[in-house]
This record gives sequence, C-alpha cells and structure tokens, in this order.
Amino acid sequence: MKDTILRLLPSRALREKIREVGYEFTEQELLFILYEYAPTFDERMTLLERFAETASPEIRETVGLITAWQRRIFDAFRVLGEGEVYELHIKDTPESYDETYLCGSYEAALHYIDLFYEEYDFTEKGDSTRYRIEKRRIYSGKPDEAFNEDYLAECVLDQHKRVLTVDDNVDNSPYGMGFCEKQECDTCEKICWHHGRDVLFPCFTQNLDLVRFEDYKGAVRYGVNFQWDDSPADCLCVDPLDSLAVRYHSFENAGDDHDHPPLPLVEPASVEELSEEMRRDYLAFLEYLRETEET
Repeated sequence: MKDTILRLLPSRALREKIREVGYEFTEQELLFILYEYAPTFDERMTLLERFAETASPEIRETVGLITAWQRRIFDAFRVLGEGEVYELHIKDTPESYDETYLCGSYEAALHYIDLFYEEYDFTEKGDSTRYRIEKRRIYSGKPDEAFNEDYLAECVLDQHKRVLTVDDNVDNSPYGMGFCEKQECDTCEKICWHHGRDVLFPCFTQNLDLVRFEDYKGAVRYGVNFQWDDSPADCLCVDPLDSLAVRYHSFENAGDDHDHPPLPLVEPASVEELSEEMRRDYLAFLEYLRETEET
C-alpha cells in the first residue's frame, strides 16, 4: 500500500529521490499524502478504505471519519436548499477567461458544460481544463435576514467531469460541523488533513537550480530555486521567471514575487524547455544571482 500511495506523488524526481535514499514516512504522513494527491474523489475514497484495512486503530478511525465526512458533504452539495443556486465556472486552461453560468440543479450544471462546448465547438479541452461548481446563497431581502457570506460550498471537476475535490464552507472538518471554528490548528492534536501540508520530503534540487512547478491555479511555471541546504522540506522557495521583476531585469526586486510550490509539484527543468525570451531572462538573472553571491 505504501508504494501505491507514493506513486500518487506528481513529481517523478521526488519519487526517484525517495527510492534512492530509502526515505520513510509515518503512517499519518502516508494518510496525508494519499488524501492530498489522489487524483479524483472516487479514487481517494477507494484508496482510503484500502489503507484503513491494514492501518493502526487510530488511523483506521480517522480514515472512517474522513470518508464519512467527504461523502456527507458531497451528498449535501448535490441538493439545493431554499434560496440557493449553483454557479458554474468553466476554464479550459488556468490562464483562460473564467466563464460563469447560473444553474438550478447539480445535474443542470453538468449538462450545461456539454451545452457550452456545443456552442463554442472550437474550444478544446485538455488535462488542465477544470470545471468548478459553487453553491451560493441568494439574498432574499426579507426584513429578518442578516448579512451572511454567500459562498457555501464547491466541487471541482476535470475535463471528463470526474469529481476531483469537494469542499464545504461550514461542514469543513471530519470531526463535525463547527469543530475547526473552536480549535486552533497549531494547538489541535487531532489527526486532520489540514496538517497534510506539514509533511516533509527529501529535497532533490540545489540552490539556483532551474525548476518547473505547478502553481495553485494549476498553471505550469518556471523559476529559480533558493535552497541553502539539503534538509527535508515541504516546499521550495522559488523566484518565478514570469514575474515582472525578472522579465524587466529588475532583479533586485525578484524576491518580492517569490512562490512556495509544494515539493511534490516540482520537477527539475532544463534551459531547452524555456521560450527564447524566457531563456534570455533566466540566463541574465542567473548571472546576477551568482555575482551577488560572490560579493
């Protein structure tokens, strides 16, 4: 089961590094990796249940809470309450315009995706295509209705309309509604997916290496890694090559636009992958950084 979980990590370089050094993860860390990097909702549920079969009693109990919670919020998501509506978002690529449509049911939102591509038949779906369905509250204007945020929950689907993730703004913890509002993450001792980003991985890059990474929008970007030692880490510190500071050679300000991509979303990159313009910017930036280190 451990090998199955580690194969979920998107970064091939990271997977190879883990095998090379024999890096070991705790049972809890494996649970976090599984939850975070299982590609779809259904695969996540299936793998969690398989993991629970051989897990320790504490982890088995936690997995049961997580799977029940995820199924509960997905079931609730597909039902509209009074004064609620779905807002469908369609993005062919992370950089494309966010097309939005209001829908009266979950099934209608799924069908409207098909109608969109029938209308815009020149649009092509790809691996980075995402559909986000948000459930929102409509303000009725009744005298006794107080101010409240309208965002309730969301579901993200891939280009095949497979559910990837489901999130609920109220029921946001496997330990019950309202739990996270009463607890502080840094002092809470419960096993919870909120701590999944604390997992440390062996580093496979060095200082000033060129890397390719996926940002929080799903866009693939390039940057220069800043890493002063080879200690295990959860993320890197990267100056992206598409930042204004690098593009306009204001290199002293490049750190203002730095990013922290999770290590599982990073791969080493080569200069040959860059566009001609980005390659010129990168080489000039690298020369500046090396000169700065020497002074």
